[in-house]
Amino acid sequence: MEHLDAPPEPELLASARRGDPAAFERLVGSYRRELYAHCYRMLGSVQDAEDALQESLLGAWRGIAGFEGRSSLRAWLYRVTTNACLRLIARRPQRMRSMDHGPPWRDTDDLGDPVEGPVWLEPWPDEPRPASRAAPTRQAATCGARAWSWPSSRRSSTCRGPSARC
Repeated sequence: MEHLDAPPEPELLASARRGDPAAFERLVGSYRRELYAHCYRMLGSVQDAEDALQESLLGAWRGIAGFEGRSSLRAWLYRVTTNACLRLIARRPQRMRSMDHGPPWRDTDDLGDPVEGPVWLEPWPDEPRPASRAAPTRQAATCGARAWSWPSSRRSSTCRGPSARC
């Protein structure tokens, strides 16, 4: 097993810089699961983590030519992924707190039951998603990109799966 921080094979990196998707996948494939976990830890949502991972891998694909090799590929991918997560956090609206997590109690005689565990963390999936679902087709990605500019009523009725036409 190769070391996680080992420099990438020069031929593989050169091929990825020339636009070879198979070479890029071989470069980043071993980091995909840990980058997904990193996104999940930053965002607290499985769906947001999937979105951020897809955005970060797309950004890494577009920016692989700018990877200078001053750090490990793993560190560079973490930087790209962290920035994608921070952009997603900045774009999303603040969540409403439920009544269970409202303002502080004024009567300190009865504070109720303590809150156990994290408040906004969704459960981590036991099994990773199949690759066919993790990497949507180009048509589905295009459909999703177009749909986000539409009103929510049209978005929900138009794009219902990878085979949907936009």
